[in-house]
Amino acid sequence: MQEKELKVQGLSKQVLSIREGILENTETYKKIMQNACSVEEAKKNPLTNEDWLSLYGSLKITYPFFMDGLEQQLPGLTEEERHFCCLLKLGLDNQQLAIFLDIHLLRSIAGVIGSVKRGNLKIHKQHWKS
Repeated sequence: MQEKELKVQGLSKQVLSIREGILENTETYKKIMQNACSVEEAKKNPLTNEDWLSLYGSLKITYPFFMDGLEQQLPGLTEEERHFCCLLKLGLDNQQLAIFLDIHLLRSIAGVIGSVKRGNLKIHKQHWKS
């Protein structure tokens, strides 16, 4: 029985790897990664609403429970907050995230972080799992 479980785990990892490969070959993913390299590039070639919708679809295929889980566990997210969560899921670091995020959103996030530090807002790790 344990041998079968190990085989299933191995297959699951292979399937995820294939899905991630497909995601990484999408034009939207490539555009995000290119834009994440410089502010100038991001300003020249900003993400459109169509790009974000394409990313949402790709994330639903790659990580089937991520988008639905995000909606269920964190209802009422703004579009900018949803963008932020998707970029986090792609693995962008703080510097790369800063390129994509509007200063107003950064202030909003800073307020949330301040609330967390003051203990006014509880965010559980399970909210960020796929």
